[in-house]
Amino acid sequence: MTQIRSTLLTILAASAMLLSCKPESVKDYEPVTTGGVESIAGTWTGTSVLQRDRDAERKNFPYKTQDITNLLEFNKVKLTLVANGGQPTTFTVDHGTAPQIFRLTSGTWKVDNTEKVGTISLINAGDTIKLTLGSYSLLASNKMLLKQSKTLLGVEVINYEFNFSK
Repeated sequence: MTQIRSTLLTILAASAMLLSCKPESVKDYEPVTTGGVESIAGTWTGTSVLQRDRDAERKNFPYKTQDITNLLEFNKVKLTLVANGGQPTTFTVDHGTAPQIFRLTSGTWKVDNTEKVGTISLINAGDTIKLTLGSYSLLASNKMLLKQSKTLLGVEVINYEFNFSK
């Protein structure tokens, strides 16, 4: 009898909890508005740069990533991307007193997709630097992550993660 009473009380308590639940209102769908050329255009200031040794990662060495922000004085670097009518036009890189990390200081820039940028190419004459955009969600908070890979014989050996803010 005691076991039946205990089971009934458990069922009643569970039923009361379920009946007291109220559904949350469903939010309307909002399409992502970041990631296009216009959200990337502007002047960006360097905040940090990480160097990742991909070969060390493959070999499981203990030292794989190094923050080289201060070494390169990356917080003095300014990247300006100019756009017109949703199309990329020109860029400038002001390295300040920092070493020329990007080796280019001006030219034109192109993207793989103007609506949802994945790759940015900085171009000056025959020289091109390819950068991969890290995350659209960062753009919504005026931050940007660009990645650059260095290869040797077709194998990625080093990559850099450049963080910027507007």
